[in-house]
Amino acid sequence: MSRVRPETLIPDFDILSYELRLFRKHFLVMNALYQLQDELLLQNEYLSIDPLDIIILPASETPETGLSESTVSALRDYYLDWQHYAETELEDVNALLHSFWTAYHDTNSRQDALDVLGLDKRVDIREIKTRYRQLISEHHPDKGGDRMQFVSIRQAFELLMQLEQ
Repeated sequence: MSRVRPETLIPDFDILSYELRLFRKHFLVMNALYQLQDELLLQNEYLSIDPLDIIILPASETPETGLSESTVSALRDYYLDWQHYAETELEDVNALLHSFWTAYHDTNSRQDALDVLGLDKRVDIREIKTRYRQLISEHHPDKGGDRMQFVSIRQAFELLMQLEQ
């Protein structure tokens, strides 16, 4: 009986660039997590997959991730498609990393802007506009408000409007 040697199960990452090795390892982990998510659903459990929080919950307690359902579904589909693993080149990885860091910066900027307006991260554009009008009226310099606070409220609102488009 022949045995499979463990080293034959893992691709030779040494021939790849650092970024491509990182991508492939990340892909393998995410693919395994999404496959495990399917298996756990059969047991009436849900594997919540978030970059900083991976937990098993009862299927009835699906947590809010801050991502839209379409984004969650797109990520899942991406990591379960082995073609992405095989066909992704260094240029693709660099573009993915750039888009990740841009989105990461936007997320931090969005949260900072929401904090200025005193809003929760799960608000819609209507709530943002309503809160903005309230704060602008309250802090307008012509009505005795602080000019710097007025400016920061305006900047936060403008950033949120750009991000919501």
